[in-house]
Amino acid sequence: MLRRRAQGRGWLGGDRRLATVYCSGHELDLAALQRYAEDGRPRAIEDAVASIEAGECPACPPRYVAGEAPVVAVEADGPLRCECCETTWYIEGDGWVAITDGGLEVLHGTEPLPEGATIDSGSFRICPVDPVEGPADVVRSALTAFAAKESDEHEATLAPELLDELVEGLVLAYAGGAQADAEVYRILGESELGDGSTERWQAEAFVTLHDIRRYLGSGY
Repeated sequence: MLRRRAQGRGWLGGDRRLATVYCSGHELDLAALQRYAEDGRPRAIEDAVASIEAGECPACPPRYVAGEAPVVAVEADGPLRCECCETTWYIEGDGWVAITDGGLEVLHGTEPLPEGATIDSGSFRICPVDPVEGPADVVRSALTAFAAKESDEHEATLAPELLDELVEGLVLAYAGGAQADAEVYRILGESELGDGSTERWQAEAFVTLHDIRRYLGSGY
């Protein structure tokens, strides 16, 4: 890997406060989230450098992505380009430098990163799991799979519109905007499921929310 300074249109580094960037272009499921937690929720500079050296995008590592791995291209003795977050990554010294192309977002940022801007590990850290939409991806993936299982095994499941409401309610509860039990009981109370099915849905909803909090935490 060629270690040199990237040449972008602008340099966002140095005097800025440390900001967190992430990619929202790929989905997350519970299995990927669990692997992220088991790996210690890597976000340090050396974690990103190790990913680049291994030929993986530090913002879109296959291990933390649901489905197919994002496509990356590594030039001979050159940079790494990720087609998912549209970022070109370089190693410089003990850190990293990247040229953005609109695919990275700043956590709690008020303005998007300009296309063609250069960022570095001196002012930015990378979160390889989407902390904004990621929880919603996990909830929807888990509950959709459970709905299919309920349909196969018990020939009854939650109506699609109530499933959507349940996903929204759990995500709101995860973010601290609602009480999980109140959301779950209200939504399932509107269904026409029998007692046994309702109890299974309640258990699945609470376990899913518990797992997300355990694996992802709330330190974002």
